[in-house]
Order: sequence, then C-alpha cells, then structure tokens
Amino acid sequence: PPCVTCAENHSPFLVACKWDGAGHALRWMLGTTLKPRAARTDPHAWSYFDQRPFSGGNSTGLAPRGVVYTPLACRQPGKGEVCKLHINLHGCGMAEDELGLTYVQNAGFAEWAETNSMVVLFPQTGGNYSDGSPGGGRWHARCWDNYGFTGLDYAEKTGSMMAPVHSMLRYLTTPL
Repeated sequence: PPCVTCAENHSPFLVACKWDGAGHALRWMLGTTLKPRAARTDPHAWSYFDQRPFSGGNSTGLAPRGVVYTPLACRQPGKGEVCKLHINLHGCGMAEDELGLTYVQNAGFAEWAETNSMVVLFPQTGGNYSDGSPGGGRWHARCWDNYGFTGLDYAEKTGSMMAPVHSMLRYLTTPL
C-alpha cells in the first residue's frame, strides 16, 4: 500500500508500523471481539455516492461525493444478516479529492468490515474554506471540524458538517 514509514510525517499520513489502528479502534468502539480481518477487500464492495442531497443546502466543506464500503454479506437482501455501520471521518488532507482512494482503501477499516458484516461510510470533505476569524480567518484544507470553526454546534448532529453525516446515517439505517 502507499504508506509511509513510522519515522515519516507527510502525505498520505498512512504509516506502515505493524500496528493495526483500525482494528484497535473498532474493538474499542464496538466493545466486542471481532472476526479476523480479511487479507484483502472485495473490489465490488466500493462505491461512490452523491453527498449533496444530504446537505440540505448547507454543505459547508463537504465534497460532492463520498465513498461507502458494503461487504457481500450486507449486499444480499433476505439473507437475514444484520449489518453494523461504521462512519469513518478522514484526517486533514486525506480526502478523496486530494488523495483519490488512498486513504479509504488503505486505512484498514474495510478489511475488518469484510469479515464482520459492517458497512463503512467514508463521507468526504472538499475544498478549502475559512473559519471566518478576523483578518481573513484560518484556512482549513479538507478538514472535518474538530474544534468549532463551523459553529458552536460543530460536534452535534445539527452542526453544518455533522447534519449531513447524520442524514446519511439515517438513510443507511432506515429499513426499506
């Protein structure tokens, strides 16, 4: 994979350190034991989706499209499989419009999703935007708001970046 060594600190910021960050994060978040990760992902499980309908006209910092990984077990309706959903927010400078699929295909979440009946939603930020601070503000290069530059509700489902992600979650978890 296009990763850098542990000692390096540059794009794509995916390091090959023989440490499974995705696995550790998923076990911690889910509080459960996982089936071993897949050696590779299913190339048919990757798809793009249009993020614009989820923004409700307020698309602060969102790219036009996002990426979703849906393993075969979750693409087979009527098989009785109940799939989990993991939403993964990329780091600054790691969006699809900057790195292509480098981050989503090498972060390790899809390999765990493949064997654990888990859909992984990778919403994407896009473009550069100012936080509106005096003097022109600080510019944010494809970053998710993690400290309030889009507003005081930045971390809530009403925040300008989180509201569309919350809409995506509702869409993906609503029975047909």
